[in-house]
Amino acid sequence: MVSEDTLNKISDPKLSSIAESDSTKPVSVIVEARLPDPKVHFERDGDGSVARPFEVNVGEAWDDKVDVVLADLQKFLGENLEREPVLLRSAQAFVCEASPAEIRRLVQHPLVQRISVNRRLGSKG
Repeated sequence: MVSEDTLNKISDPKLSSIAESDSTKPVSVIVEARLPDPKVHFERDGDGSVARPFEVNVGEAWDDKVDVVLADLQKFLGENLEREPVLLRSAQAFVCEASPAEIRRLVQHPLVQRISVNRRLGSKG
């Protein structure tokens, strides 16, 4: 079974219940990647107070780390799900169809930050 700490990666109580069930029916979920924290540098006014961020893009080194994490997570998802995950590059997440048993496996992976229900436009879920 999955630990309580690991199940905390599931953001929705209903999805937690589904993940703990014996159902074989897949659900559409969004799997968010655990990424290194970006560094933001702030410009300071003459009095030392923070005026505004002046460097948000931390450069190619951070982008390279993100690419490696996303590639590793995509490989893991592809090997552990029946259907290929769909990368949402700007969200740094994947849309996946996963059964409860697959969700329980996914939450154990260290590169998974959070799993949410994929709420489609017009759905009441």
